[in-house]
Amino acid sequence: MRPLPKKPVLDSVRNDINVTPLVDVCLVLLIIFMVITPLMARGKEVPLPETSYHSKEKDRLQPVVSIDKNETIWLAGTLSTGKQELMEIGKLNDKDLGPKLKEKVEWLWDQAKGPEAKGRLFIKVDSHLQYGRIYPLIMLLNDQAEGLGITSIDLGTAEKKD
Repeated sequence: MRPLPKKPVLDSVRNDINVTPLVDVCLVLLIIFMVITPLMARGKEVPLPETSYHSKEKDRLQPVVSIDKNETIWLAGTLSTGKQELMEIGKLNDKDLGPKLKEKVEWLWDQAKGPEAKGRLFIKVDSHLQYGRIYPLIMLLNDQAEGLGITSIDLGTAEKKD
């Protein structure tokens, strides 16, 4: 006759690790990041002009040029490390704006998170600024598009609420 196996003693030390709490914490953190990540705005926060026809195209992590109500130009982008970079470039009426902007945009594209961001630029302008104030910046970007490698300039708007 075969001897019966020993019953485990409840008070004895166990050699295996209980990973259930670790998995629970990781899943909760994953859910939190999945919910929060789309809500994070990139670039300097400015109130955008509202339009009826608003594009819902996916963000491609391209550099964002933001102009606030004080006519200060900000440049933001996502680095390959995932870190958000926000830099003040200067004022709209600065004489050396072109070289500064070119240097920073090229640096951001070199550090860009994805290859689809290269060549694209996103412009966000405070809704209180008149078009005539930002026109020189748009023309500067257009004139230097080939030298900067810009293939597409996207203008940021907010969806008009009825």
